[in-house]
Amino acid sequence: MSTAGLLTRPPAPVVLHPRHDPSFVDRILDDLTDHRGAWRQLGRLYAAHIPSFDRCCVVREAVDWARKLGMVVEADRRRGYRFVGHRHPERLYLVKPGGESRTEPETQVPGQLTLAAEV
Repeated sequence: MSTAGLLTRPPAPVVLHPRHDPSFVDRILDDLTDHRGAWRQLGRLYAAHIPSFDRCCVVREAVDWARKLGMVVEADRRRGYRFVGHRHPERLYLVKPGGESRTEPETQVPGQLTLAAEV
């Protein structure tokens, strides 16, 4: 029996850049909901291996996703981010031409539907 394979060190885990990691945003959102009301330094927790500017950008993009989903997330430069609650996201409705849409295109085909944002 050969011991060559037994004495080698296992390969180091590959650490992905958060932009290439498909589960990065999910981990950020899970952390925020698990620690509701607590300030979290998400960049240092989940992306400490990348440069500071990239770290701030990828965490901000993940928090923007949370806000689009209706999560209310507060931000502070020193303390980080904290999740404080939910709100209904802005809704879009289809409006028939001639309805009460705020922006009517100049050229519109009869019967065409347009998007109108609820304010």
